Amino acid sequence: MNDERDEIRRRLDIVELVSQRVRLKRSGKNYSGLCPFHDDKTPSFNVSPSTGRYKCWSCGESGDVFTWVMKTQALEFREALKFCADLAGVVLSKFDGPRVDKSERENQLSIMHAALIFFRNELKRNSNSLAYLDNRGLTNEVQEEWELGYAPSLGEALAIHLRKEGKHLGTAEQLFLTQQDSSGGFHDKFRGRVMFPIRDEKGDLVGFGGRIIGDGNPKYINSGETPLYHKSRVLYGIHRAKDKMMKSRHAVLVEGYLDVIACHRAGVLEAVASCGTALAEGQIKLIKRFADKVTILYDGDSAGIKAAARAIELFQEAEFPCRIAILPKGDDPDTLLKTKGPEAVREVINKAETPFDFKIHMLENSLGVQSDEFWEQIPTLLAEATSELELEKHLLRLASKHPTINNPTAAVAALRREVRAVKKSKGPQRKTSESAKPTETRMKAILPEEAVLFKAFFDEKFREKVWPFVTTPSLFISRVAVDLSKSIVLNFNDEIPKGPAIGWISHLPEEDQQFFADLDFDTAVQELNEQYVDDAVKKMQSHSKSRELDQDKSNIEPGDDEALRDYFNKLKRHKGIDEDE
Repeated sequence: MNDERDEIRRRLDIVELVSQRVRLKRSGKNYSGLCPFHDDKTPSFNVSPSTGRYKCWSCGESGDVFTWVMKTQALEFREALKFCADLAGVVLSKFDGPRVDKSERENQLSIMHAALIFFRNELKRNSNSLAYLDNRGLTNEVQEEWELGYAPSLGEALAIHLRKEGKHLGTAEQLFLTQQDSSGGFHDKFRGRVMFPIRDEKGDLVGFGGRIIGDGNPKYINSGETPLYHKSRVLYGIHRAKDKMMKSRHAVLVEGYLDVIACHRAGVLEAVASCGTALAEGQIKLIKRFADKVTILYDGDSAGIKAAARAIELFQEAEFPCRIAILPKGDDPDTLLKTKGPEAVREVINKAETPFDFKIHMLENSLGVQSDEFWEQIPTLLAEATSELELEKHLLRLASKHPTINNPTAAVAALRREVRAVKKSKGPQRKTSESAKPTETRMKAILPEEAVLFKAFFDEKFREKVWPFVTTPSLFISRVAVDLSKSIVLNFNDEIPKGPAIGWISHLPEEDQQFFADLDFDTAVQELNEQYVDDAVKKMQSHSKSRELDQDKSNIEPGDDEALRDYFNKLKRHKGIDEDE
């Protein structure tokens, strides 16, 4: 499989692939442009044809052709591998990804599309559903954009239509569109409902959500698990939101279909919803493909607050930064948009608070600051503060509300003592800080002459010349260079890799691949020539000799004049080499 991946990398031109999405400009032997993964103002995105990798120096996104396809096409690795193989004309000898009969899936999608056309046409004929949508402020343009439809109340209207279209009703049953009764006939799963098509991140129609018009239960019916639809891995609106999410690296998570539509109408184009189900781990992974942070925008009723608290837990377990924006009680994005306009929706999102602030405010609202229970619980909650500034903000605010200590300064001191006692009882807390990006840290740690040797290793013209040196870990000084040398020895043994680096770079660990790509992008290491490489070799040999002499000196026993003279003779010869240079 590795050989096939290497062949795919060799055949695919990463510059051509990336150029389909990013306008690239040649910069020396590499290319640069505006990064597609964040709101880039100046070109910070680089592509290296020689290593087959890309890197944004601003947001840190990096990878090869497979990573590019995964992130821009929203595919899992095995899907991206198959996609790239097809693009490169490489037949995979062993592909153990999900084997789906292409013709079967196409047939299933055609049935879903036929159902969508039916629902869309029925909407135009049903005055009640049109009046409902009009009352919600959903114009004809919005209805067209979001492909809204209507499932008639007649028990088998869709089933009859699909049969006329030559569709297999048994397959339609598997897709949660029809259901067979005891007599062998088929009736519709959705009846008397406004229909919301659910598309996956690739834009395929995989399910439906249906909302009843007027009173009745259940208010919503959503597609169950089908061969196309896996509710824990789909988000409503993701096919429309993903481009904005990739640009801003931010997602807005709301509760329902109409909330998503309202947010998009308000200009919040990164809004998605969990399709009428509780947020699932798979949906968080899907958001992670496109965004680095999320704002949870839920209703202010008890159900919304409870759901927000659960969502916070899931995002924190996934180590995914989140903020919480709770709507005014009685409002959802749709009603807020209608009564106060788009700016009001955006303002609620902009004022989103941290999970820590949210928990404290929820405790205040549920128990009240005058209750003994609140003051018993608040120190434990305050002890979760991730910074002194975050803690101080709430200490100062709560001190003025303390029921038994009238002096605010004394109240702050008392609260701080209680918080310290809680922290002490939990043991020492590990400090968290944002670490530097690994490859950037390694780039700063390596010596210039070491960088030249490793850059020469990637150049076919110099590879054989520097091979004896890059495979001698003891020659290097920095820890980074020593580790890289060991990695080359381990992964290539005694065989010098042949051909362009793009054909064999994947034999190295991912972090080493990215380091060499970064080295290729680094303009501080000038273009190589014979003299430049020779000078770097001599400097490394000189460093090595100096370390050897230092070791000899440390081994000289006191009073051993012969050993001391031998050391000084070696030192003179070594300095003589330096003077000749």
